[in-house]
Amino acid sequence: MDTERNDAQPIDLTRFELTACDRVTIAMPEMPEVCEDDIDAQLFAYVASAPKGSPVKSIADLDDAWVRENLPLYEGIGEVRNAIRANLTKETAAAFDELKYAKCADALVGRLRGDLPAEAVAEMAEAVRARNEDMLRQQGLTVRRYLEDHRMSESDYDAKVREEAERELALNVALDKMVEATATTVANGEITEYLACDDPESFLEEVRESGRIEDARRAASRVKVMRRVIETAKVETAAESEA
Repeated sequence: MDTERNDAQPIDLTRFELTACDRVTIAMPEMPEVCEDDIDAQLFAYVASAPKGSPVKSIADLDDAWVRENLPLYEGIGEVRNAIRANLTKETAAAFDELKYAKCADALVGRLRGDLPAEAVAEMAEAVRARNEDMLRQQGLTVRRYLEDHRMSESDYDAKVREEAERELALNVALDKMVEATATTVANGEITEYLACDDPESFLEEVRESGRIEDARRAASRVKVMRRVIETAKVETAAESEA
C-alpha cells in the first residue's frame, strides 16, 4: 500500500460500505523451514565460480582452510553454513510476511461495496505508472525492456497498471472505512511511528509547514489499522480453508 500518496480530492466514503469490520480469515501455507539442500544450493555458487584449475570441484571441497583463505570473516565452513541459514530464514520470513499482508489486503477489499470514481482510478493509475517507471529506472531498465522481458504488449501493461491502481485505491478506501468504524486515531506525536521517515522531527515540521498534517495523519491511520488487521487475522492452513 502506498501510504505516502493521498487523493487530491478525497473520495466520498459515504458511497461505500464494508460488509464486516471484524477480524479477517485468511488461508496461508506452512512457512517452509530452511533445509541443508537449500544451504548447499547457496554454497554451490562458490563451486560454480571457482577459477579454472582450482581444487574446488564440489561442495565437499569448501573446507575450513578454503573458508579462511577466501572468506576471512568466517572461521570455518560451519560458520558459513550458519550465516547462510540465518539469511535464508530471514528472506523466507519476509516473503511470508508479504504474502500475509497481500492476503489480508485482499480480504479487506473483498468486503468493500461501492464503485470507485473513474477519475480517482485514473489519477491513481498515473501514480502507479510513475512509481513503476521510477523503480525500473533504478534497476537500469526501461518500460520497453520490461515489456519485452515479460512478453507483454502496451495494452497488457496498461491493463496491469489499471488493475494495480484499482486494487490500491480500493484498499485505501476499505482502510478509511475501517478507521471510521473503529474510531482509530493517531496523535501528531505518533504519526512517524507509522510512516517511514529518516528524520521524524524534520518530517513533522515539513508536513506542518506545507499544511499536510491531516494527509499524513490519514496515511498513518491506514497503516495503524492495517497492522491491526494483520496481527489479529485468523490464519488457516490450505487444508483447513478447504474444509
